[in-house]
Amino acid sequence: KDLLEEIDLDEELKLLRDELESATGQRLTRAIKRLEVVESFRNSGNKPSWMILDVLPIIPPEIRPMVQLDGGRFATSDLNDL
Repeated sequence: KDLLEEIDLDEELKLLRDELESATGQRLTRAIKRLEVVESFRNSGNKPSWMILDVLPIIPPEIRPMVQLDGGRFATSDLNDL
């Protein structure tokens, strides 16, 4: 997450545009894809570091109950498998 916080999207955008002018073949394709991602982040106002979760949300047990079946086995809600 710390590495993602250090990314300067404006600087990265400049570097990628410069690379587009000289790149060919596979390097050009890769630069175009990276440019699309950087532009999407800039246009949306989101930061790359926001892609990493700090807190993992857990659904309360009352919403994902276990039910006892015949024979002593238990069935759980599909929400438990998330």
